[in-house]
Amino acid sequence: MSSILSLPAELGQLVLSFAVAKYIEGAGSAAGAMTGRAQALKAILTEIQGVAKGTITIQQLQQATAQVLASKGVSVSTQLLVNGLLGILASTFPGPTSGLISAAIAADVNVFATAGIAVCNQYIG
Repeated sequence: MSSILSLPAELGQLVLSFAVAKYIEGAGSAAGAMTGRAQALKAILTEIQGVAKGTITIQQLQQATAQVLASKGVSVSTQLLVNGLLGILASTFPGPTSGLISAAIAADVNVFATAGIAVCNQYIG
């Protein structure tokens, strides 16, 4: 699963953008469905950027996200995507999950989250 991060930057970003767009479009054509899904995903990706800023650990992010998912009653598809993203972060980036991540890893996390947020913004308008 982490092989997307080893692709050339442009290709990796294209694959990620396509996956995020397909996920958002999977909400259906009902009024506001895609916008709502994009907003929810953007909020989660913004939290993931907290890892890149060095303000939280991956473990703290996983715990906080689990609480949000439980309290919001989000759809199974959203839970799968969020847990998958967090699983990629936790397994791809080396180092202790209880410590803050390095600057090099933070840059990769930020690129990942920023690309996803850019796609979400296209649906939010």
